[in-house]
Amino acid sequence: MSPRRILEEAQAKNLDIIALTDHNTALNCPTLLSLAKNTNIVVFPGLEITSREEVHILALFEHLEEALDMGQWIYPSLTEFPYDAEKYGDQVYVDENEVILGEVSVYLGQACSYTLEEIVDTIHQHNGLAIPSHIDRPGSGLLDNLGFLLPQEKTRFDAIELSRYYWLSPFPIPNKEDYPCLSSSDAHFPEAIGTLVSTIDTEEKSWQGFCKALHERQIKAGIFPSNI
Repeated sequence: MSPRRILEEAQAKNLDIIALTDHNTALNCPTLLSLAKNTNIVVFPGLEITSREEVHILALFEHLEEALDMGQWIYPSLTEFPYDAEKYGDQVYVDENEVILGEVSVYLGQACSYTLEEIVDTIHQHNGLAIPSHIDRPGSGLLDNLGFLLPQEKTRFDAIELSRYYWLSPFPIPNKEDYPCLSSSDAHFPEAIGTLVSTIDTEEKSWQGFCKALHERQIKAGIFPSNI
């Protein structure tokens, strides 16, 4: 998805805050942030990192530089092997007019060599939020890969993200009440943007307002658009 198309879909869905978290890279974040400057949409730059344990974790940041630094930290930890663009799709980053600026040659869908704990530490060192993605989803969720969710003081996760499958058919998650919960569309194609959202009770549509709402548990997750 190009940043321009992402923004168009977010505007059409009347979203207030979105995050761009491509797998293991933040290279399209500069363009999306630039495009969003003249809109009412707040964009958090970030990445969705795959840990050595093959757990997906969101790294969200206030500032672009922090997200790009995180991407530079991750990149050398990815294994170089022949990438088949026809099979997995292009890995390009583009400008505001969708002109290709470059292409990543390393497969971004793979796990990096860092552990989950190392990734959480580094996200926090970059002033970011560490949030395990779709923890209930088979294959790349924390629960499926590790089999447990420890109390928050041990994981230092800032929140957890529950997928649409959890909200459609909730089940007990040990220590879930320790964490603020989020839901997002986890969109991999434009039409999926905004199909699942969270509502945030804050007077300040900003990074600070988002973090305050997380801390105070003023976020309602599992909202499908027809229910807003």
